[in-house]
Amino acid sequence: MQLKPFLEKQAKYKCFTINRNSAQTYEKRMLRLAAKLTQQAAPYWLYSARSDLIILLYFIENLLFNYEAQNWEDMIPREFTNVVEYINTNLSKSITLDDLYAKFYINKTKLELMFHRYYNMPFRQYIRNRRLETAKDSLRFTDLSNTDIAYSIGFSSSQNFCKFFKSMTGTSPEVFRRAQLAPVREDPRLKKTIG
Repeated sequence: MQLKPFLEKQAKYKCFTINRNSAQTYEKRMLRLAAKLTQQAAPYWLYSARSDLIILLYFIENLLFNYEAQNWEDMIPREFTNVVEYINTNLSKSITLDDLYAKFYINKTKLELMFHRYYNMPFRQYIRNRRLETAKDSLRFTDLSNTDIAYSIGFSSSQNFCKFFKSMTGTSPEVFRRAQLAPVREDPRLKKTIG
């Protein structure tokens, strides 16, 4: 697997070997992402295509973590990566440790310990961070309303979403979105292609 040019300055990550199952999983995810991107006519990525890219990046992050692991005990177990993938693709639902136990049959205490070990944060904080990052991506790359974004990340109303966003970032979603759009409008190269 080659990660150039993303990790250009870290020579040890430019190329490393992965097992056949990981390679097949990587290839399936890349093909799925490529299919969604080629089917799109709009200049921005489809929301689902970006979700696939985020999942792919987490997959690569797990590969890198396992590559760096000193021994087998440090490697992220497959059962835990399944839990993380489930969370990342189901942020619109209310997810609890009880839900994860019912779905994956992993002890709740063990799950909480895994989040601390591999992500250095509690389970609830991981979900909050993922919801925040997904919301930021939606504000940056889509014109979805606050209500649509709220529902897509598991909030019952745009007011709850706005309170959450402001408590996590110190700014409102509208201000964040305007700040992301401002550099685009000032870029003369983009003005030429638009009109």
